[in-house]
Amino acid sequence: MVGILRQADIDDGAADRPTAQLGDMLKALPLPLADAYLMEQFTGATLQEIDAMDFHRLARALEVQRMRDVEAKRKLAADGKAPDGLISPDEWRLIRDMDRIANDASE
Repeated sequence: MVGILRQADIDDGAADRPTAQLGDMLKALPLPLADAYLMEQFTGATLQEIDAMDFHRLARALEVQRMRDVEAKRKLAADGKAPDGLISPDEWRLIRDMDRIANDASE
């Protein structure tokens, strides 16, 4: 996914790693909190509709949304157009992870 976001190739194994992190986070939450989070993501959806969803596909999509947002911020910072404080410490960590993945894929 990093390669696609940066227009470069990436190996399939590395692309799935962030998805597992999101899935682990949701599994660690108490069920009512996880349900509330998912209902916020899908306004108007019932819990039965959410239960019928492909969770792994959902987790991948949510993580890609986050990666796209962070990649756009990274580009602003690289161009010197990012205002101070635009990128949080967690987002900088994700950028470093994405940089490492992109470098590993290019070797």
